[in-house]
Amino acid sequence: MAPATNDYPTNETVNRLYDEMDFQRAAQAYLWSMPLVTAASIRLGLFRDLGVSYYDIVLYENFLDSKSIYFTGNNVTIYGAGIFDIGKDGPAVLEVPAGPSAGMLNDFWWRTSGIGNLGPDKGKGGKFLIVPPGYQNDLPAEGYFIVHAKMNDYMFFLRGFVVNGNVPGASELFHKTRIYPYNQRNNPKPNRVVPATGKYVNTVEPEGLAYWKLLSDVIGRQVIRDVDHRNLNTDVAWLKGLVPTTENLAQAVWERLQPELPDGLLRSVRIWETDKNWAEVGDQA
Repeated sequence: MAPATNDYPTNETVNRLYDEMDFQRAAQAYLWSMPLVTAASIRLGLFRDLGVSYYDIVLYENFLDSKSIYFTGNNVTIYGAGIFDIGKDGPAVLEVPAGPSAGMLNDFWWRTSGIGNLGPDKGKGGKFLIVPPGYQNDLPAEGYFIVHAKMNDYMFFLRGFVVNGNVPGASELFHKTRIYPYNQRNNPKPNRVVPATGKYVNTVEPEGLAYWKLLSDVIGRQVIRDVDHRNLNTDVAWLKGLVPTTENLAQAVWERLQPELPDGLLRSVRIWETDKNWAEVGDQA
C-alpha cells in the first residue's frame, strides 16, 4: 500500500507514524529512567528479601557472595548500606565513624557526595546532615557536613576496608555508624544492623510492566504522597504560604519536580480541576 495518496499520508501511514513515536518515546523514557529505577530496585530488594526498613543498616559482614544479586558488587570488600526518606521524616543525620572506609551518599538519581576517605571527613569521621528540597528551617552553623538534597529518596553505601586481614574490624565500623532523623538528634534510636552475607537478595530492575509501575511509584512519591488527602493550606510544607489555586499548584509541582529530573526532561505540568478546566505550566505550556 502506498504511504500517501494525493500527497497526503494514508490513515495506515499516520497510525504507523504514531506507533513509531510511541515506541521511540518509550525507549527514551526507559533509558532516561534506568538510574532512578535501579536505585528503587535496590530499595525494593532489600525491603522485600531481607525485611529491611528505613534507618536499618544492611551489613555484608563476611563479604558479598553470589546469593545477593548486585550489578557492581565485589567479594573483597565489607559493604554496608542504609536507606532513608527525608520527605517523610525531614532532615536526616548520617554519622560516619573514623576508620578506613570509602563510600557515598546519593539520591535515587545517583547524585552523590563522598563519605569516609572520599568525603570531607577524610576518613576521620563526621556527621552528615541531609536536608530535603525546600527546607526552610534554620540549620546548624557547625558540627555537620550539610548536603542539600534535590529529592526525598536517599541512601548511603560504604565500604569498610580490611586491613591486615582484620575482617571483624572492618565489620565493626558499621556497628558504629548511625543514621536517624535530625529531629531525634538528642536521643536517636539505635539502628538495627541486618547481616546479609549468604542471604538471597535481588536488586535487579524488574521487567515488563513492573518496571513502569516502579518508576511511577518513585516519581509519585515526590508529589502525590505529600498532597493526597491533605489540607493543602496547612499540611504540605512546600505549599506553605501559597493559595492552592489550580494555577499555583501547577507551578508548585513544576518547581518541585524540575530539579529532580535531568535537564530538558520535564516539558510541562498540567493539573485538571474539572474535566473541562485545567492549568498548565512549563516549557511546552
